Amino acid sequence: AVPRCALCSWCCGWYYAFWVLFFGGLLLLVVVPMSSLCLIMEDLDSQLLKSTLPGLGVKMDTKSAEFGMIADMLDTCFSMQSPPTNRSLLDLVFMEENGVRSSLSNKLKSQTVDLIDQQFAALAANEQPAKIMQDPSLIELLNLLQNTDVDGTMVVQAEITQKQKYEGLTKNARLQVAIGSSLACADVQFGGATVRGIIALKTALQNFTSAPLQPTVPPSTCGNKVVCNRDPDDGLFRNCNAGLAIASCQACKSANELMDLKAQLAAAATFRCDIFEAAGGGDCDPRDMAQVGNAWQGDCLQATTQGFSITRKEKTCTLP
Repeated sequence: AVPRCALCSWCCGWYYAFWVLFFGGLLLLVVVPMSSLCLIMEDLDSQLLKSTLPGLGVKMDTKSAEFGMIADMLDTCFSMQSPPTNRSLLDLVFMEENGVRSSLSNKLKSQTVDLIDQQFAALAANEQPAKIMQDPSLIELLNLLQNTDVDGTMVVQAEITQKQKYEGLTKNARLQVAIGSSLACADVQFGGATVRGIIALKTALQNFTSAPLQPTVPPSTCGNKVVCNRDPDDGLFRNCNAGLAIASCQACKSANELMDLKAQLAAAATFRCDIFEAAGGGDCDPRDMAQVGNAWQGDCLQATTQGFSITRKEKTCTLP
């Protein structure tokens, strides 16, 4: 048994030694040139790189901005020959604008840090910044919202004529007033322009009938439909129920459809007009807030264990 164990150990030991020596030789082949490379890296700086590039066959302009950034990065971050420095990577990378070079560090400082410092310096000097409520553009916007009802801002878009029910609006020039008209009864001045209302559309629509006005569905406060039986261009009778493709009839019927649509939108109680909730569950509108002495009443704030809070209350309403 002993000779057999010795024979087995000798055979296995020979294979083990072979592979150990083989991999050891491979490591030796790798370590020797790598250690030489470390010696080169220890002496490497921008001047050595500049002198060795031609011998390596690398064509690079050593006076270019790109080479300058590489050289600075090499001297600052890798070279053992350059003295220690506190420069960061942002100091080494730069950009050129109008022939003037500026590092990313200076760019970041001038566009962020310096601007913030200026604002804090203004506060420290007690300089009063412009108040937003004194901004002319904001005042103009607030006046526009205050003096214009919501229905005056909801206008008919030209794309509506692409639908079959309303394509007749383009058949007669008198009904061009329908495009861009609002849900308001009267005309509205909006941004220096006049937005025509329902009454203007009704006046134009009356040219297409010789019969009394008809109510819309649902009834409208200022809108009406008409019985389409007249051509406004020649004043002659037209039988619009005969199924003929008469331009004036098509225009009149589309305008009647638009009148019904306006009436439906005006009566719809689906518009969101959320408000705040009072402590008792009722409505609370900040416009009713008033100062009494040093305290405010009707401010919609509710006391909680952690301070104050406000609760939004969902509501739907019709147009005015």
